Amino acid sequence: MNPLIKAFEEWTWIFTQYAGISYDLHENKKLHEIESFPSSKPFFYWVDESNIKVTQRGGTISGSTHNEDVYKIDFNPKKVWKDWTPPKYSEYYGKLSPLKSEKPIIVINNKYNPEWGQQIPFNFLPLDCLKDFCEKFSDKYEILYIRYEGKGHSFENGYWDDVPSYTKEEYGDYELIKEFGIKTIYDFMNEYDEKDFNIAQMMMMSKAKHILCTAGGNAVLSSYFGEDVVIYGHPDCKSTSRGIWHTDSWLKELSGSNIIGHNHWGKMINDCENRWLD
Repeated sequence: MNPLIKAFEEWTWIFTQYAGISYDLHENKKLHEIESFPSSKPFFYWVDESNIKVTQRGGTISGSTHNEDVYKIDFNPKKVWKDWTPPKYSEYYGKLSPLKSEKPIIVINNKYNPEWGQQIPFNFLPLDCLKDFCEKFSDKYEILYIRYEGKGHSFENGYWDDVPSYTKEEYGDYELIKEFGIKTIYDFMNEYDEKDFNIAQMMMMSKAKHILCTAGGNAVLSSYFGEDVVIYGHPDCKSTSRGIWHTDSWLKELSGSNIIGHNHWGKMINDCENRWLD
């Protein structure tokens, strides 16, 4: 019987622990099976469809074995998980992506949802930040925007998360970026007839020169793509102190990207200007 990997954790561990262990088995030509959420399939693209079991469940498996040390700045995945190799998401989805641009691309991977048992969002890019960023970078770069709108535990468009995402009317981000003619992930999905949200976001990020994102699972996934990955963590959020979101954290091991952490969005944009504008 082939080994079975049960991957029902938060995205941080699916993108690191489970994907890396599975990909290492693949690289060593060892057959194995995956059991995970339906929306996880794109993150195990190397596993044959017949060896992926999807389960419509709305939580994590009890008796979890995930390692909380992953949040440390100097976490060493190869020491902890030993047989671990980060998947080549950028290479794989870059070949599949139909996206073309005359300008270099910056992808903003944002979120706006309840966090830490509260209805108040913390880790998101404020509208003033989005406006300032778009004004400064839209001439030189094509900016693409990713943020999920939908229910939690819904599996809509191949997406799943613990919590629902607030709408564009509650946030105002989609109306704002429309003023700058910025293409969203939903524009991308409609234009290229891509039904799966997770495949779409990896296709988009595979073409990015740089990525701006928020602390959380989406920052881990973003770290597989781009030259610079800038991570914003709100100063009042509990998770902001975690070393994984800080500059030069171990996330650089995922693809060799420069990991740059900020918890002040004004200073963050100034840093991006110094790095990305002549």
